[in-house]
Formats: sequence, structure tokens, C-alpha cells
Amino acid sequence: MSENNNSKNALGCILIIVCMAVSILICQPVISILGDGAYPIIVIVGVLLGKFLSKVFFKENDE
Repeated sequence: MSENNNSKNALGCILIIVCMAVSILICQPVISILGDGAYPIIVIVGVLLGKFLSKVFFKENDE
């Protein structure tokens, strides 16, 4: 059981990192307009998206 949890945590972290990278790439025009102030927003969006996707992904896996 603990091995399963550890792999879920690792996959969740990877998903969050991937989502942050994707959100930075997608929001590149926003960054150029807003400057450095856009980065915290993008990081927050990336983390929330990653958490949401990991919940959806793991719910489908559990069933």
C-alpha cells in the first residue's frame, strides 16, 4: 500500500511539473506583456492544474 502511495506522489509531482512547464509555454505572450509579475500566476495555475489532473488520473486508475 505504501509503495502505491509513493508512486502516486511521484507521479503527482511529475504531473505538476509538466503542467507548470506547459502553462509557461502557453502563457509566453502574457509573460512578455506583464513581465516578471506573470510568473507567480503561472506557477499557481500550473500547480492547480497538476493537482486536478492527478486527482482525475488516479480516480480513473483506482476503479
